[in-house]
Amino acid sequence: MDVTKFAVYFTLAILRETAGTFSGIAQTGILATITPDPIDRTRLITISNVLGSVLGDKLPELIMTLLIDAINYGKIKIKMQSAYVFMGTSTALVGGALALYFSFITRERVMQSIERPSILGGIKSILNNKPILLMTLSDFLSSFSISSGISNYYIDVLGTASISLIVGIPGVFISTPSFAWVPWFRKHFSTKVLWLLGSYTGDFLMMLVFFFGSIGGKKNGLYKRKGPMIGAIMLQESLFMLVWGIRKVIPVEMYNEAMDYCEWKNGYRTEGMTSVARGLASKLVAVAGSALQSVLMKSFGYVQGAGYLKQSDSTKYFLFAMSTVIPFLTGSLGIVPKLFYDLAGKKRDDMYLDLFERRAQVSKDVSGGDGEGLARAAETQNNVNN
Repeated sequence: MDVTKFAVYFTLAILRETAGTFSGIAQTGILATITPDPIDRTRLITISNVLGSVLGDKLPELIMTLLIDAINYGKIKIKMQSAYVFMGTSTALVGGALALYFSFITRERVMQSIERPSILGGIKSILNNKPILLMTLSDFLSSFSISSGISNYYIDVLGTASISLIVGIPGVFISTPSFAWVPWFRKHFSTKVLWLLGSYTGDFLMMLVFFFGSIGGKKNGLYKRKGPMIGAIMLQESLFMLVWGIRKVIPVEMYNEAMDYCEWKNGYRTEGMTSVARGLASKLVAVAGSALQSVLMKSFGYVQGAGYLKQSDSTKYFLFAMSTVIPFLTGSLGIVPKLFYDLAGKKRDDMYLDLFERRAQVSKDVSGGDGEGLARAAETQNNVNN
């Protein structure tokens, strides 16, 4: 309860959020304009997610998981605080260096508006952009999801953080190939169906894990036994990884298509204004949700720093529920906006055909009429048609 610590953290939080807003605007803008070809853009997004999931997610998770167990079992004589500081600092430095490298080698290939749109024009472009409105509303409602995180369950109930590595072994061989299935899914299913499938498959399967673990009741339930729960969560993880590529690629591509829709409808793009509006809505709910989560955990008897495996039986069952069924129930309202998404099929095809013609004309005007822009547009249009 040191006031100085609160003041320092408050200041750092403001700086972090400000920097995050700037980088978010830049990142969403560059990714949406990196190529005019939607097929090429999907390919780039897929490659970045494959590399990011291995180097950006799995490797740090593996190292941190092993560190937590090694410290808890006394194999490494360092403080848990030091492990978190080391991992937090090192991953931030590595991630920042890679982001800086990306910014140097990347170029925008979609012509931007010559005149900057007004603030009112930016707000209007969001309000009359149905895809963005639905995405923003879905993000907002999904932000009400409350979860304590599966790691707390592994550590405080089953007794080891390394279970996350064990249950993820089959998924390692499924997650990367799942990106190769995305083009097939896009040909056979609508964007709306893929959005729902990627967003809620994992949470729905985890809800089934909750019902399985609850067999035997709160005191002697299966949720306390490593063997059955490792098998159940391993199965859940494997099935979830089948749609991992869809989950990572489709939402990003949908946002880019929504920006193309804005350009098609209004004549200019508003990546900056849109990213700020979407992020603000989710962050406001997340702040309240974080406070509510703390209150809930305290009300169910969770004691911060109680020690390894020292929580009560009722608290352990609550941690199990907070990492399985509660996230699905509290975030399920986000499904409703997804049901009304309609930027697909003929509407999407007509949009891109019109955009290709416009961009080709702009490119021809800017380049002095050498026809290079028309040739590029014709090639891109051919790709989409095929």
